[in-house]
Amino acid sequence: TYDLGGKYRRFEAWVGLDPVTGRRGVADVRLLVDGKERPLPGLLGLSAAGSPVAVSADVTGAKTLTLVV
Repeated sequence: TYDLGGKYRRFEAWVGLDPVTGRRGVADVRLLVDGKERPLPGLLGLSAAGSPVAVSADVTGAKTLTLVV
């Protein structure tokens, strides 16, 4: 969980699994802004076989951002 303090407008990232160490894994990633989930396509069932997924979310005025893997 990151303290945003209402100072930021956007959260942007690339999300994926490392093809070397994550070869056999699958991950679900969730983004919570002030405790509420932001639905982001492509973040459920990530595997190293797939390409990284671009994430962009409006966080204007938000107090916290939580990444759940």
